[in-house]
Amino acid sequence: MEGKAITTNVLRSSILIEGTSGEGLEERRKSLPLKVVTWLQFSFRGIKQIDYLVGFESLTRLQLDNNNLTTIEKLDHLITLTELDLSFNHITKIEGVSKLTRLVDLSFYNNKLTTIEGLDTLEDLASLSLGNNEIKDLDKVFYLRQFRNLRLLCLEGNPLCKDPEYKLYTIAYMRVLLYLDHHLVFANLLKQAREQYQDALQELKDKEKKEEIAWKERNLKEVEKVLFEKANLLGIDDFLDMMLKTDVEHQKLIVVPNLMIEALAEYKERFLIVAEEVKSAIVALHNTREQEKMLHKLAVEGVLKRRDNEGRVLCRTLHKKKKQIFEECLQDRTTAELKLNELLDDCTQLQEKLFEIEGETYCELSLLWNEFEENFFTTIDAAKGNFANLYPLFFWGVFDNILTFGALRMAENRYSEVLSATSSLLIDQFANMGIEDDVDDEGARMLLSDKEVFNNAIQASKDAHGLSMDIAEDGKVKVEEALRKKTYDEGINYMVQRNRERITEIWFVVKQHQDEINGVFKQIFHGDVSSVRSRSVDN
Repeated sequence: MEGKAITTNVLRSSILIEGTSGEGLEERRKSLPLKVVTWLQFSFRGIKQIDYLVGFESLTRLQLDNNNLTTIEKLDHLITLTELDLSFNHITKIEGVSKLTRLVDLSFYNNKLTTIEGLDTLEDLASLSLGNNEIKDLDKVFYLRQFRNLRLLCLEGNPLCKDPEYKLYTIAYMRVLLYLDHHLVFANLLKQAREQYQDALQELKDKEKKEEIAWKERNLKEVEKVLFEKANLLGIDDFLDMMLKTDVEHQKLIVVPNLMIEALAEYKERFLIVAEEVKSAIVALHNTREQEKMLHKLAVEGVLKRRDNEGRVLCRTLHKKKKQIFEECLQDRTTAELKLNELLDDCTQLQEKLFEIEGETYCELSLLWNEFEENFFTTIDAAKGNFANLYPLFFWGVFDNILTFGALRMAENRYSEVLSATSSLLIDQFANMGIEDDVDDEGARMLLSDKEVFNNAIQASKDAHGLSMDIAEDGKVKVEEALRKKTYDEGINYMVQRNRERITEIWFVVKQHQDEINGVFKQIFHGDVSSVRSRSVDN
């Protein structure tokens, strides 16, 4: 199917691995797990449709240039992509890339595009090539002004470039452009462009000021939302309002005149203080976790790099010896059997040494994991301590160190006490001072006329709040426990899976050497020696 679709063979042969020598590239291509592949190159394959690109969890570079693609499809899941090359195809419309929000470098050079569209979500775009297409309308270039990081832009070869205003118009309206059509935008040219369009630009900038403020606020909120979600803090800020909104008794009490104005204001003020303390403590723990994860990752990468290098040296040594012995076998067949058997023994020794290295690697990774687990899970317990109130250091008017839903309970008790005291005064006023006419709400009249019903409503409201806090606290603790389990499972599974994959890779590499040696053995003693010479030259 090569020339039409991306088959398994095409896929494997398109894997590029930086830092891997030619002699080991094919071996790595055949055995490398797809989830760790970062670079795929399908250039000049005659591909007509995109398919089978599944399992690439780390892919950052994808080259589909010089093919026969007419549409962009089945790329939505490749959300880690930062570079995408679709140049020299037959694409007529920009679509199917909206979910690739990490793209920095995108090329549609030499296609059949007639307009610029479909890129709105690619806010990080820094390099965009749309050259050699069929874009005619110069005004379409204005669409690109939204990209605040766009520094390299290519539009050469489009009909719009024939417009005498093309260059100055494009330079004027781009925000931070450094290169246009592969030429540096010099300061004097930028000045000339902006002077020519200064009136329109000034009007545009005045309009964009509010948009810029809104964009920054939206970004800050989005960043905060992502942080709060990762740190298990979603819902903290809105907790009190949601608790009161869902409290049926609170809705009855709130209509009683002069009952909870001061008490509720004080309660909300205390809640804000508590919430800020909680957020500060939990964010600090989250940051500690992220640092632990980064340090663990760097440590693991260091171990793997060192150990992998040891394995490569052994493989390279055998490869060189194998190449030399193949040449010697061509010169002297009388000693070929002995030397080839020696090579087979070397394969066995290589396998043993590689297994030994892998065993030591697994032990090192296990030690690193144990250290990481202890440090990381300490933050889990600390977060649970915040949410579960293991350290109830809250006293009314005093906020010290770690504050949690327990602190809110103290504030709730205070709020309930104030309501009870205030209700007694209001009931007395209602009964003895003739203020019935000042109370319009029938529900409020009913509460003020029956002390027991009033007190029961206050107690029921307090109980409802306590239940809400218990549910919220339990939910937060469960999230922390889920994080503990997820982190543990991922850590253990990674070590086990990597170990299995490496053992499979060792078997594959050693068997490949053995098969090649046995093949040469058969050729020397049962076939044509010239094929051995060819094999030796190829290696």
